[in-house]
Amino acid sequence: MSIIEVYMATIDWQTYLFPSALQAPRTHLVEAHQLLGERLRGKVAVDCGCGHGRDTFYLLEQRYRVYAFDNNLDSLRQLSTHPLAASNPLLDLQHCSFSEYRFPKAHLVNASASLFFCPRTDFYGVWQKIVQCLNPGGSSAVTSWA
Repeated sequence: MSIIEVYMATIDWQTYLFPSALQAPRTHLVEAHQLLGERLRGKVAVDCGCGHGRDTFYLLEQRYRVYAFDNNLDSLRQLSTHPLAASNPLLDLQHCSFSEYRFPKAHLVNASASLFFCPRTDFYGVWQKIVQCLNPGGSSAVTSWA
């Protein structure tokens, strides 16, 4: 059974999409990690629409094997130059869309402010893949704006 938390918020989109400095991980991701606890061995996380790595870096610091993807190649290039990402064997970066991504089995799936980039026609199939990739007892951390 997965725990799904949906948060509503209003933000400055220009600052969000083009940050001048690395931002702290989102609170709901930290909470999802805490729900899983430290007892897990071989923790695996998927960071959907990882952008510049705000949440990816937190997951790496918590010793997850992180599979991160984004459709924005410039964001992935910036993420890959960060010291936590460069040549990190725990990080798998992919340039692709939600519908193209092949989700691995995971303990945690993070989709922070990224699902709205998924085309409406693909959303149901993508959501099914997210739910199906979660290991028993896994968690998903989702942010959505209305």
